[in-house]
Amino acid sequence: MSGLNFGQANAMSSFLVGIDEFITEVRAVLDAQDRTHFLKHDNVPNAMERQAITKTLDALVAELHRTQRTLDLQVAPVDVRKKVRHQAALLAAELADMKSAALRRYGRVDPVVAPELNAAVERIASFLHQLSGG
Repeated sequence: MSGLNFGQANAMSSFLVGIDEFITEVRAVLDAQDRTHFLKHDNVPNAMERQAITKTLDALVAELHRTQRTLDLQVAPVDVRKKVRHQAALLAAELADMKSAALRRYGRVDPVVAPELNAAVERIASFLHQLSGG
């Protein structure tokens, strides 16, 4: 029962995917809290608030499925390997801006810190290059 043209259906499907990714991210943050590797959380919802958020997310998921069925929207599967490679490559490219020479745009970089900063960037970049298939 779509009634949407190809472009409209693609736009709506993409938007639903964006909402799905938002739901996944919120659930991950609620579940992870202090179990993240680097990021620390603040202003964490209490148990009752988490339950209310989860209930709303569950209802939103149900609505996404209903909308997908009603409008006969097709969502392409995610190529996980490609997504990992792509995200890692993008992060590796952005990481180049964290070297001391690039950070000078924010002011003088301490010459004592610069070698360790650059070494850390290189170490992190090597892992990202491995993940990107490079």
